Amino acid sequence: MPGLPRMTPEQLETVRNHEQSGVTSAQLADEWGFARSHICGVARKLGTPFRHRRHVFSEEELAVIKRCVDDGISAVEAMDLLPGRDIETIHKAARSRGWHFKHVYSRQRELMVSGSGKVLFTRGDPSGIWHSQGEEAKRLAADPGVTLREAAQRLGVTRGALIGYLWRQGVIGIMPPPLEDRLPKMPAVTQCMFPLHGDDEPERWCAADVKPGTPYCVHHCARAYVTSEEARRRALAAQELEIARQMLRAEKKREVANATA
Repeated sequence: MPGLPRMTPEQLETVRNHEQSGVTSAQLADEWGFARSHICGVARKLGTPFRHRRHVFSEEELAVIKRCVDDGISAVEAMDLLPGRDIETIHKAARSRGWHFKHVYSRQRELMVSGSGKVLFTRGDPSGIWHSQGEEAKRLAADPGVTLREAAQRLGVTRGALIGYLWRQGVIGIMPPPLEDRLPKMPAVTQCMFPLHGDDEPERWCAADVKPGTPYCVHHCARAYVTSEEARRRALAAQELEIARQMLRAEKKREVANATA
């Protein structure tokens, strides 16, 4: 057959009838020394492609999936009833038959309302780390000598993932203080409102007595309000400084040229 890899007629017949014999492409690749992708390509050209056997569910497994969908159980919990199956495979099996699992977050809220201590991990946590390390995360968060970043490093997760888990569990003390408590106190109307802050200090205001008719003191009025005459003087000074820099660069170029001549 044109376009096919070089196989013997017996091998082509084996590939064509692989469903009846129950042989897999990996087994044929190990036996014949071909690449598995080669064998799969031959099967597709022969019109008998190999199926992904990990997606083939038995009737008992499909019955478990249907019962979970009908009872409003999430695919995460269905994994406990279907050992060896991952969440993506379970979702595909359900969607291919028109079944849709309840969202994991909706199911988690129901469990929290009912008082159940069960914690469901999300799709972003396929290893189920919070099943095994949830209590350790709470203990580290309650330890005043351990920061959340250090706790996340010990658990092998990101700081954001740890904060999200603790927030979902209702752990107190992980949320930032209210915004009004973090902002500096506003000065009175008669105090200067010019902002002051250094590299290692929070933002604050001058709070000196204001100049009448302005929101700033006399010193900061000179910085905040620039007259046209002062702006002209600053522009002339900057221009003169730039001319001096250009003359200095030209002088250095001449010195280098004379030295190399």
